[in-house]
Amino acid sequence: MNKIILVGKGASGKNFLMERFENRGFHHLVSHTTRPIRPKEKDGREYHFISEKEFNRMIENDEFFEYQKFGDYYYGTSKKEWEMSNVVIMAPQGVENLKKLGVRQDCFVIYIDIPYHIRKERLCNRNGRHTDEIEKRLMNDEIEFDGFKDYDLRIENPNF
Repeated sequence: MNKIILVGKGASGKNFLMERFENRGFHHLVSHTTRPIRPKEKDGREYHFISEKEFNRMIENDEFFEYQKFGDYYYGTSKKEWEMSNVVIMAPQGVENLKKLGVRQDCFVIYIDIPYHIRKERLCNRNGRHTDEIEKRLMNDEIEFDGFKDYDLRIENPNF
């Protein structure tokens, strides 16, 4: 099954674009994560929020299509979710894993590249203020996306 893969730094508009696809009948993948749930998020909608112990159990049972550690938390795509979906949000490392798994050619990768200052403003607005955690997230994104070029389409649209 072919997939649309959305890739972008924090606050770039990935979820906004994913919702647009859903409104057209596409089914999005819900990843698993060990990070804490944020206000207004719902388990099973944005992510399947699980403990690190449960995440490791799933690794041991070979339940993940791909997984990675980003910052202090784990993120993973279960094999079950991969099969059921046609729109997926991934990080650059996830796209790299698609090559290793031999399925990159079946995916159309859209990179949403929004300027740093706009992402910072969006994150501060979401949080209600500027914090060290926001700065850490922004800097981690800069490191993770450094040199990322494995996409089929790049969108630069600060109005998302």
